[in-house]
Amino acid sequence: MIKAVILDDEKPICSLLKRIIPWKELDITLAGEAYDGEDGLRMIDRLNPEIVITDICMPGISGLQMVETLRKNRKTKDTIVIFISGYDEFQYAREAIRMGAFDYVLKPLDEAEIFNILKRAKETVLKREKGSQYVSKLRKEIVKLSNGQEIEADHPVNGKESVRLAVDYIRNHYNEDISLETIAGKVFVNPAYFSQLFKKETGSGFNDYVNSLRLENAKLLLQQPFLKVNEVANMVGYNNIVYFNRIFKKYIGVTPSEYRESQCGR
Repeated sequence: MIKAVILDDEKPICSLLKRIIPWKELDITLAGEAYDGEDGLRMIDRLNPEIVITDICMPGISGLQMVETLRKNRKTKDTIVIFISGYDEFQYAREAIRMGAFDYVLKPLDEAEIFNILKRAKETVLKREKGSQYVSKLRKEIVKLSNGQEIEADHPVNGKESVRLAVDYIRNHYNEDISLETIAGKVFVNPAYFSQLFKKETGSGFNDYVNSLRLENAKLLLQQPFLKVNEVANMVGYNNIVYFNRIFKKYIGVTPSEYRESQCGR
């Protein structure tokens, strides 16, 4: 079962989260809680939860410092972090998104919002686990091949599955530095062959698919007036603002600033 932990220096908030979240319905186990960042990190290291719900501002180590520490540790780098933020800490929530937080909830806490975020988090964990199991299976089969053994798979490796795994990975890592060669390597397929497979199964070239996914997310972020255009670019995987402006106009038909004006001016 998927494990979650709660970190908040306000015990009433911890109690509220324990009470309003339907853990059994979500099929998530609440494995523990902590009341400051340092204790929280030790708890995470001990329990290895898939999901962390944490306040942004805490004594000792802040939530932002904690997620930075988690991302640097191979064991915890993929931990899903959901931040709780007060309205007066909104700038921290922006920084949290930049650092790869899964989502954030503003106080006062909304039961339905938290439920939906945790439901999405659970789906993400299950997809990752399924992908990880598939990669592990591929590795074993490759070892068998290298040893001259016949593969007896209950689940033969094929192009569709390779592309499905690649698409799952791209959707979870689109804001990182990814390339066709990198993804092909992760699914153990020759890059040139993978490029053909990807186009056949998705109907889009690899670069077009990644750019379209990034730009759809950029459109959503541009509707948040507190985010600068260059911040949006970085959040969706573009480190060069000039290139971001050019690719946005190529795909969307207007510049990011023009798109924001058309949306926020409504």
